[in-house]
Amino acid sequence: MKCIVKKDLIATFDTYSAYDENENLIYKIKTEFLSNVKTFKIYKNDDKEIAILKRKFTSILPYFYLLTDNQENGFIKKLFTFIRPKYNISDKYEAIGNAFNTKYFIKDTNKNIGEIKRIQPAAVSTFEINIENNDDILLFVLFVVVVEELRVRNNRKRRARRR
Repeated sequence: MKCIVKKDLIATFDTYSAYDENENLIYKIKTEFLSNVKTFKIYKNDDKEIAILKRKFTSILPYFYLLTDNQENGFIKKLFTFIRPKYNISDKYEAIGNAFNTKYFIKDTNKNIGEIKRIQPAAVSTFEINIENNDDILLFVLFVVVVEELRVRNNRKRRARRR
């Protein structure tokens, strides 16, 4: 399955849209404003809330967990590495990125099942997901949101240090 994830350009807060290969909206992800931890609400194309993605406040490395029906139903955890970023996605998949955070290979028990790449140049942050497994597309869309949020956060920290 092919999926495109775009960060909306004109939005008060971070909003992401996920489209299928026919450019039909499948998910809308919105940042919750009044929250003490980073929280995203996930909506189906009919504006029905289906899940919540929250950052775990107490973890050293970034850890986001997915809540559906008020139960943890998955997670995205950054692993400790030096050069190439690596993530554990719900103990089912592993995402290994290149040094520039522009491409990730998704592995399922040491077999490549797809890739996620940043489309450049683009006016807004845009990612393309090419994946064999259609069942967990929501996890991969949320993985893109997490990667982009961490990239933006790191850029803000770098700019603040320069001042």
